[in-house]
Amino acid sequence: MPIAYHGRSLSELLSLIAKGDREALRTAYLQSSGAINARLVIAFGVEIAEDMLVEIFVRVWIDAATFDAEVDDPDSWLGERVTEVMRAAAKRH
Repeated sequence: MPIAYHGRSLSELLSLIAKGDREALRTAYLQSSGAINARLVIAFGVEIAEDMLVEIFVRVWIDAATFDAEVDDPDSWLGERVTEVMRAAAKRH
């Protein structure tokens, strides 16, 4: 993780991602993916969870401009993307 991103909050990272900052996305992934992946593996298994994790962070990249640090809780905002992907996967499987 780049030193410039060490200690940054998810809220700060999402704001940077909204500006197209790939290192912020990488840092958000490194900080958040473990807990998210554990949830996905329990629900869907390892192989499906890997693809879902990628899909979640693609959505984070695409949707980051909708995050408003003044209004949104960053964990809830990220959780909404996780839930969307999980619901879509449940319909497919």
